Amino acid sequence: MLFRNMACTVAEGVDRGGFFVGVGKTTKNWREFKDSYSQAITALEIGERLFPSGKVAHYEDLGLYRLLCQIKDRNILREFMNETVIPLFEYDSRHKGVLCRTLSVFLGSSNQRETADKLIIHRQTLRYRLHKISEVVRRDLNSPKDRFDLYMGLLIMDIFDPDHL
Repeated sequence: MLFRNMACTVAEGVDRGGFFVGVGKTTKNWREFKDSYSQAITALEIGERLFPSGKVAHYEDLGLYRLLCQIKDRNILREFMNETVIPLFEYDSRHKGVLCRTLSVFLGSSNQRETADKLIIHRQTLRYRLHKISEVVRRDLNSPKDRFDLYMGLLIMDIFDPDHL
């Protein structure tokens, strides 16, 4: 009964927004509880950053974010962002651009047509933006390795404030 009441309270708080819950992996015995608790804290910290309006973050669903949070040397993350996506963010800041959003949608889409549709732009406009992105970040967007590096840079930007790394 106690757990049922707690679950209702948590669900109500999540529905109102601004309420965060981190959930670790299910444990089979009490000896694993410490690990699950640690995972729940990690899920909570990542969830607060990714879902500012409030949400339940399950550790098992956080994918690559879990790996990134294990990197203790923040200088490595800052350096990686500087090598990948920071030049694009700086370019957008100087030019009031939309290249960061374009890159994010492009990397999350299966092809250029889908990307253009999601951004509600003409495919030629998308081609121009992708060419500009490639110039600014000095990466080949046709290279799976370069696309992965840029994707990782965006993930790091999602969870870490670059000014406080």
